[in-house]
Amino acid sequence: PPRKKAKSGELVESQTDIASSGVIRFNEYANRIVERGFFSDEIEVLGSRWTLLVKKSASSHLGVYLVHRTYETRPWSIDVAAQFNLIGTGEEGNREFELKNTFHNGHTRAGFDEMIKWNDLVDKEKGFVNERCHIVIEAWITLSNIVGISSVIDFTNPEDPRLDISFLLNAEKLYSSKQILAVHSPVFNAMFFGNFTEKDKKEVELKNVD
Repeated sequence: PPRKKAKSGELVESQTDIASSGVIRFNEYANRIVERGFFSDEIEVLGSRWTLLVKKSASSHLGVYLVHRTYETRPWSIDVAAQFNLIGTGEEGNREFELKNTFHNGHTRAGFDEMIKWNDLVDKEKGFVNERCHIVIEAWITLSNIVGISSVIDFTNPEDPRLDISFLLNAEKLYSSKQILAVHSPVFNAMFFGNFTEKDKKEVELKNVD
C-alpha cells in the first residue's frame, strides 16, 4: 500500500483504498443525560473503536459527539463521514445531521454542541422522547484514508474481540461481527439489533443450508 507522512514526520502505512461503515446506537433515559455526559456502547470498525458522547450543554441544548477511543501512541488519522439521526415519532419525524471530519492523535472528538434545544427535546408533543422517556440516536459512520491503525480482522480466530458472533454450520463454526453483518444486510441488522432472540446470543445454528 502507499505510504503517507504523518504530522510527526514518521512514515506509517496508509490504507487509502479501504472504507468501511458501522452504526452506533444510543438509547437512554432523558433525565440521565446531564452536563458531564453519557456514553453509548462502543463499536469497532476496521480496528478503531467508536462511541457517542451525549450530554446536556451549558446553553441548555442537546450536545452529541462522535468519540474515537484508541491506545495508539504512534501517529494516526482517519477521515470520517457520519450521519446522525435523532429519532422522532412525531409529525416532524427524525432530525438528521451530517458530519465530515479528520480524526487524529490530537483530535479524537467531533460533533454538535447544539443539536436541539433541551426543552424541545423533552417536550413529548414533539416526539423526540418515546413512551419510555428514552432518547434514541443513531450515528452511521463511514471511515476512509486510515493511517496508523491496523484494520486486519482474522475471521478464523475466535479470540479476536471484534468477532462477537459465531454460526454453527454442519458442525463447523464460522466467526463474524454483528456490526459488520448488520451494516451490509437488513436481515442481520434486524436479527441482531431488533427484537429477535438472536440479539443476545453468541452462537446461532444455521439449519437447512446446503
